[in-house]
Amino acid sequence: MTYVKLCGLMCEEEVAVADALRADYIGFVLAKSRRRVAVADVVEWLKHVSPMHSKPVFVTVNPTLDSLLRLHEETGINRVQLSGEETKAFCQEARKQGLIVWKAIGIANESDVERIGDYRDVVDALLVDTKRAGAHGGTGETFPWSLIPACLEQAQGTPLLVAGGLTPTRVADLLADYRVQGVDVSSGIETNGRKDTEKMRAFVHEVRRRDLVSG
Repeated sequence: MTYVKLCGLMCEEEVAVADALRADYIGFVLAKSRRRVAVADVVEWLKHVSPMHSKPVFVTVNPTLDSLLRLHEETGINRVQLSGEETKAFCQEARKQGLIVWKAIGIANESDVERIGDYRDVVDALLVDTKRAGAHGGTGETFPWSLIPACLEQAQGTPLLVAGGLTPTRVADLLADYRVQGVDVSSGIETNGRKDTEKMRAFVHEVRRRDLVSG
């Protein structure tokens, strides 16, 4: 089964929809972004969604280790996505402290792909996204998918999720050509900057449909 992460959720209603669709993961952005949310709000939203099928992920950029550990202590959420310039040593130490660590890596060319090999042994999952100067994801743009086989080779079995410009249509195309462990979407399930229930449903449906086709 292909993991689905619906990211950039900004209200209780979006959380409820994502959970009802049984997305595997739901992402909350704590870094500077138009989708940035307050930790206290996330905790409150999660209280009102029952039962919870989707695992929450805090999306951060260049956090301190202390801030991540405080997040875990205050919320009970231990899955973090590191989307900045975090080092291999930082990821390794965060994981030693009991956090489940995802490392996001921007991809534009083959030299970027090689960075995956630096992290694969010190994280729980890798997320490849479109690389753009001054941005840490959320571009709404795809990277060259022809690089995905090389990304998978570098990952050597560490779960690899693909992000960047995915929509219900594009994710079907992606999964028809490549067997990746997961997909991540944010802007591709929005209308006028807010999550769109029908697009969320269509995205999850397409992923599950491709899983059935692939067997």
